[in-house]
Amino acid sequence: MTFAANDANKFTENLTQAYEQVNAATSAYVNAATKSSTAAWQGIEEMTRDMGGTMQESYARAVSAIKSMMSAKTPQEAAETQAEFMKDCFDGMIANSSKLAEMSMRLAKNTFDPLTQHANDTMTTVMKKAKVG
Repeated sequence: MTFAANDANKFTENLTQAYEQVNAATSAYVNAATKSSTAAWQGIEEMTRDMGGTMQESYARAVSAIKSMMSAKTPQEAAETQAEFMKDCFDGMIANSSKLAEMSMRLAKNTFDPLTQHANDTMTTVMKKAKVG
């Protein structure tokens, strides 16, 4: 009977340890997922604000260019204003594309870093427990 009682106690102890390990792993995952989600929303918010500002600036430049073209004294002056506006638009598009790419890369990195770290930590823990010493 002592053997059965010892087995039952050992089983209960192992079950309790397993439960605590699963609980800790779940908590760590939730923490990593929360950090990841927070980083994603912050990055999206930053990109949205930036794009909104860029759109306002573009609209203001377009209105200014239209006013300049409307007040041009010659067709050549209007064409020069339009060409300058188009060059400005192209330069702005290149600069904004580069900025958006940088922001997107930072967003991806900040979003996936917590999940990657959690996965690495989990694998390290599993490998340590799997070692036979």
